[in-house]
Amino acid sequence: MNPPEPSAQEAPTRVLLADDHALFRHGLKAMLVSISEYEVVGEAATGEEAVVKAAKAQPEIVLMDIQMPQMNSIEATRRIVEANPRTRVVMLTMFGDNDSVFAAMRAGTGGATS
Repeated sequence: MNPPEPSAQEAPTRVLLADDHALFRHGLKAMLVSISEYEVVGEAATGEEAVVKAAKAQPEIVLMDIQMPQMNSIEATRRIVEANPRTRVVMLTMFGDNDSVFAAMRAGTGGATS
């Protein structure tokens, strides 16, 4: 009887970080690169940049601040998900208002967390 074949190692989940605060992005990136199941494929400081980088990098997950400059995160999410419905956007927020969270969900986020 032959030993079972080793299973192929799954590719890491591709993540794009989108936040206008460089220090926060840096902290998220440091945390994620220490976990082998994730690969940070890009960073964006504006909503517009998030849309462009998501189209190029094709991440599976976008972690996005709910308040982004140049293009708000709701519109950026709408465009990202429209271009690639398999990409999941998770909104990061410190705000507890339901209107922002519901708007983010209507735009196509997979969830919001504070």
